[in-house]
Amino acid sequence: MSGCAATATRGSGPEGTNPAADVQLLTIELRDHPDPHTGTLRVIEGSRAWPLDLGALLDAVSHDWAPASVYDVRRATLADGVVEQTEETTVRVVESKPNAARLSVKLDAAAQPIEVTVPINSTVVVGSEADGQRHAFVALSLLDRTTRMRIPEVFSTREPGIVPPVRMDRTLLAAPESARANGQKGVILDVEIDESGNVIRAHVLGHRFLSDADIAAIEKTVSEWKFKPATANGKAVRVVTTVVSVFRDH
Repeated sequence: MSGCAATATRGSGPEGTNPAADVQLLTIELRDHPDPHTGTLRVIEGSRAWPLDLGALLDAVSHDWAPASVYDVRRATLADGVVEQTEETTVRVVESKPNAARLSVKLDAAAQPIEVTVPINSTVVVGSEADGQRHAFVALSLLDRTTRMRIPEVFSTREPGIVPPVRMDRTLLAAPESARANGQKGVILDVEIDESGNVIRAHVLGHRFLSDADIAAIEKTVSEWKFKPATANGKAVRVVTTVVSVFRDH
């Protein structure tokens, strides 16, 4: 997946076409995204219902399917004709009903879109399987107001209008011996930061030369970092973001 910012979400549709009033369509694009060898899209069935909470969802996808982290998050009010578009995923509401919605999902590298039905207050994960490799790509949730009130609302720093968090402590991470021996200069992490600037979750990405112990130590250190919170319209919000940290020389 490229690191370019996602295109703006188009969150509007014809007025008066939404039987399921005040339901939010949440599109979570996962970092393990398609490439030219992506197979036919299908609904990924988990060992249990996919969670609505972002952290629990990532844990479930990673456990049941493939390692997953967030690339982008977009949201729109559910209504017929609404389109949500990120850099590599287009989701269109084909038909909204009181208890569910039929969605068309198109991933750029996939040959054809797929239509899925998502019940209200449920999550569906769409992915593919090709050449013996499994990938989870995008999660789609429909959330009513009551459900949204009981789970944390998490934004992506790629969403329009989000001012990213700022790290307060600029101390560099210590370089693990394996990274130093292989010339690895730093690490990239997927980090969730709450409204107070605390790290809720840190996940190392691209850890070719790092042992499990190295990864655990880095994630523990990053979990103790403090940030100036991200904001939306001047209000502090919880976000997922990519953090790049260079290792100190010694």
